[in-house]
Amino acid sequence: MEANEQIERFRVFIETYYKSKLYESIQQGKRSITLNFVDLMQFDHELSNDLLENPEDTIRAAELSLEQFDLGENYKNLRIRFNGLPITQRMKIGGVRSEHLGRFLMIEGIVRQASDVRPQVTSAKFECAGCGNTISILQIDTKFKEPSRCTCGWRGKFRLLTKDLIDVQHLKIEESPESLDGGEQPKRISVFLKEDLVEPYMEKKTTPGSRINIYGIVKEVPIQLKTGAQSVRYDLILEANNVESVQEDFSNIILAKEDLEQIKALAEDPKIFERFVKSIAPSIYGHEKIKEALVLQMLGGVRKEKPDKTTIRGDIHILLVGDPGSGKSALLQFISKAAPKARFVSGKGSSGAGLCVAPDSLILTNPGGIHKIKDIVEENLKDHGKLYTDNVWNSSNPYSDKKIFTLDENFKIKPKEIDQLWRIDPPECMVKITTQSGKQVIVTQNTKLYSHENSWKESSEFLEGEYLASSRNLNFPQNDNKIFTFDLIKSNPIIVNIKSKVKFLIDEICKNKKINKRILAKELGFSELSIYFNWVNKKARGNIKLNNLRKLAEYAGVKLENVIENNTKCSLYNGRYINIPKYIDGDFLYFAGLIVGDGDLTENNDNVTVRFSNRNATLINEFIKLSKKLFNINPNISSLNSEKRPEAWRFGSNLVFEILEELGIPLSPKSHKIDMSNKLLNINNFILSNYLRGYFDTDGGGIERTKKGSNYIESSSTSKIFSEKLKLVLLRYGIHSKIKEKDPRPNEKVNSKNKKYPIIISGKRNLELFREFIGFNHPDKKTKLDRIINKINKYDTNIDIIPSARILIKKIENDLKIKILKRSDKSGISRQYLQNLLKNLNHIEHDNIKTLKLLADSDIFWDKIIKIEFIKDHGYEYVYDLTVKDSHNFIVNGLLVHNTASVVKDEFLKGWALEAGALVLANKGICVCDELDKLDKDDTAALHSAMEQQIIPISKANIQSTLNSQTTLLAAANPKLGRFDPYTPIASQIDLPSTLLNRFDLIFPVRDIPNEEKDAKIALHVLDTSTKEETYKTDITPEILRKYITYVKQLIKPKLDKSAIEEIKNFYVTLRNSGKGEEGGVKPIPISARQLEGLIRLTEASARIRLREKATSEDAKRAIELLRYCLMQIGLDPETGQIDIDRVSGGITASTRGAVLSIREIIYNFEAKGIKPVSIDEIMAEAASKGIEETKVEEAINHLKKSGDIFEPKRGFISRVG
Repeated sequence: MEANEQIERFRVFIETYYKSKLYESIQQGKRSITLNFVDLMQFDHELSNDLLENPEDTIRAAELSLEQFDLGENYKNLRIRFNGLPITQRMKIGGVRSEHLGRFLMIEGIVRQASDVRPQVTSAKFECAGCGNTISILQIDTKFKEPSRCTCGWRGKFRLLTKDLIDVQHLKIEESPESLDGGEQPKRISVFLKEDLVEPYMEKKTTPGSRINIYGIVKEVPIQLKTGAQSVRYDLILEANNVESVQEDFSNIILAKEDLEQIKALAEDPKIFERFVKSIAPSIYGHEKIKEALVLQMLGGVRKEKPDKTTIRGDIHILLVGDPGSGKSALLQFISKAAPKARFVSGKGSSGAGLCVAPDSLILTNPGGIHKIKDIVEENLKDHGKLYTDNVWNSSNPYSDKKIFTLDENFKIKPKEIDQLWRIDPPECMVKITTQSGKQVIVTQNTKLYSHENSWKESSEFLEGEYLASSRNLNFPQNDNKIFTFDLIKSNPIIVNIKSKVKFLIDEICKNKKINKRILAKELGFSELSIYFNWVNKKARGNIKLNNLRKLAEYAGVKLENVIENNTKCSLYNGRYINIPKYIDGDFLYFAGLIVGDGDLTENNDNVTVRFSNRNATLINEFIKLSKKLFNINPNISSLNSEKRPEAWRFGSNLVFEILEELGIPLSPKSHKIDMSNKLLNINNFILSNYLRGYFDTDGGGIERTKKGSNYIESSSTSKIFSEKLKLVLLRYGIHSKIKEKDPRPNEKVNSKNKKYPIIISGKRNLELFREFIGFNHPDKKTKLDRIINKINKYDTNIDIIPSARILIKKIENDLKIKILKRSDKSGISRQYLQNLLKNLNHIEHDNIKTLKLLADSDIFWDKIIKIEFIKDHGYEYVYDLTVKDSHNFIVNGLLVHNTASVVKDEFLKGWALEAGALVLANKGICVCDELDKLDKDDTAALHSAMEQQIIPISKANIQSTLNSQTTLLAAANPKLGRFDPYTPIASQIDLPSTLLNRFDLIFPVRDIPNEEKDAKIALHVLDTSTKEETYKTDITPEILRKYITYVKQLIKPKLDKSAIEEIKNFYVTLRNSGKGEEGGVKPIPISARQLEGLIRLTEASARIRLREKATSEDAKRAIELLRYCLMQIGLDPETGQIDIDRVSGGITASTRGAVLSIREIIYNFEAKGIKPVSIDEIMAEAASKGIEETKVEEAINHLKKSGDIFEPKRGFISRVG
């Protein structure tokens, strides 16, 4: 059919069927009108067939027909939407194939992911610079298209005049659970919405978790390879014409007449409940009570909305906890396949796994430490680690004293606490990325790094030439902590001139502890002669050794620092006495820096010689002067200055070696083994700069080029770890440097088989910072540095650029029709240029201005990728990861690395997309969760609101949203120790908050207790199921069960009758007042109002199975029996024989709580009498007089310690806090 004929027929159709609706839509301000396909088919069969076969042209003809109506100028571009397509056009997502390209289909699914709404250009007008002619270009492709030539022959630049924009949004749609066969994985398809389909009132229908019908045209989208070329494969998308919201309940499931008859017949059977129970997981023997509960859970209670707009959930939540291999997971799998609208998820699928870095990656900690990630994680896993899932180990008890550097939402790098630590078996292939400044990081392929596109990208997706976010500086509060030098000494030297201090310590101990010197000597293992004479008499021979002095000071409760004086004389064995400075100060660190650069430590016959060699007289004099000042040692000359070797001086001291070794300087040959210890790095920047000055005075210097190239400072080390750490340490001063790797050269003056890793500092700003904070003492190097800086006329801005700035500014220029950039070149925009530019843009309002200001003032330095390698033979035993709460990123080798996020970057529209989780996708259905105890902390927190309020609030990136989660939860968890302990409260056995446990209506312990009779029946049942198919068969199949539940959920809304209300009330009141506490003790609470609500839900569910509109006392009794069974299993206090709900939810029974209160009162009474601290023996005696057992006292004291109410100032004594 010709286009003109189509337009005319549509005009007649609309005028006949939809004229009044058309004008009504215009009056309401709508931008579209919806036509029903059935009406079109009745009017014109040929036209309706054209719509299905050639939808794009046919819909365009329909829209052009509207121009023949008098709609006014504002409604010329009114859109036509269709609904009511025939069943032949209804397609499952998994069934869409290439043969459907260009076809008009209807697809039903659940919104899994929704991006931001973004503008898109549809057409643009350009002006020819040659003749002034206006050219219009339709923007059909994904890339913006400009004219190539004008009719006048002009082929130059065309000026953009105007462009037409429409709003677009990208959705990911997933197949609904009830449309899948058992075990089938849901498929997904991308959907594009535009214009009025993304207006606010429509956007509410497409939030993640919403069920929608989409009418649209199937199209293909090219896939771009990492090389930039186009793949031979294409993605399928659906370009939406219309979106309909589907009511998210069971009413959309249509039951046949035969199904309804079968359901009503089943309901008449008096044994219907028992038949349903037998149909639950027939392959699993026993567990009748659990199966009864699962039947009631699938039927559910009735959701109620109160007049004050609050709601009471009807969903019944059940938790199974207990022994592995007892059938928990099998029960869960059956429910996930038998129940309608069920979704299965495992706690193992949490975000930590697979997003990791190499074990030798360097992590920066506050205040200044640099650690290999392997060392941090392995040390913590020793005490707190647990097997998270196969090949994944986790610790959620991180260090309290370590913070790692992370990027916050304002693009500032700050130290934050570690939330979790991970160790994971490595993948076969890792990705190694090297940047222009020499930074390297080795990560798994799906680990994300922050790219110049202002988004996170997986490491395997990066290309050479792109930019990565790295740390611009490392700012943290500077401490005044000093390193006590004697803490670095491992040996046991004699301490001289300290006898008066030793005498004071001995006298104080004897006085305070009321003991004599003989007893003191015996308790500490000292000789009486030392205590009485040798260590305290100035005329006596013999002095105390360091280890004995430590022991004595500790026993006296005095810090060794307060005993040792500055420049204390020490000696090893019969060696000479040397002075040891009390603290590591600037002079000591400068001395250490000299040794790192041009010194060595040589061992000969258990004696270590400290040697320094250099051709500069100033540095030789510094070494001699500091040796005398620090240690009272006069070095000896070991070689004179000559052409072959420089002048060298030395002295012998094992004590000085031990101190230098603790700072990271090893025995010679040392050059490739030098390190900077964390004891050294934890010193504040001002004192640490002396160490760096000493090193650069010896192993560094200025390089002045005579020809081309820039001048710079370079240090040279054969220790890779030293250079890598030095590069990071320089960031503490804001100094950016570059690290290189050089192979050894055989013709060098000093032959070495080791590679060199020079550090290069260039650029005027970096050199000025070096001069200000570090500098040189070497006179020639000092002069050369000044000369190099003075030669540089301006700051080099080419290396400090913000790659995304130009694109962001162009967007502002295009949107606001203004000119900002005066530069016509395509070079990168430097940080300094952007900062100056933004000073003149304060009057402009645009979203990109805020982004540009953040980038210009950020702590990010954009480092260019120069090499990407895929490494297979990496040889790693494990890879590691850290989780940082809130920010979810951290600095690795100076680069920004991410581990997980619940909002993801939309690849099509480049905006943030919100993705629904399992609870949201199972809305109005059942979510089956295995391994609940292995859920991520964030997921556990979300469960609190999802289980009771039935919403999940999201606040990530720029998205704030609330997702519906009217979902029934069936979960299973394992005990911490692997098997269930019936005598330990359940809350202390699984790694879940007690507040979360309290939200479950029923909690069942699933135990595997040896019992000969029961074991024989289980064995027979298992053997039967493996040989006889009929063992699995029940008269109520999963299909019948699913239909029955669907019918019940659609139509049966029972209410409690008087008999049910009376039954529940009597049970609740009687049980609640049955708890008896000891005289003056705490009374247990057997049941709370939350369990009462659960009883009502269970009663309603019982009534639903008989299709009753009224729940009777019979239903109430069934609910009460189930609840009583659970409470007796997990809520019974073995000491009192009474039910205590706190045993379930809090982990502390009333009897234990009573003991805690009594012990706290006893401690208070003692302290009120002035006895502080209180002896534990006295507490035990007082508690015994009140009839409290010793084990209860110990338990109460431990509880009060954990809660922070009391502490143990010394062994055997207790004090209250505060």
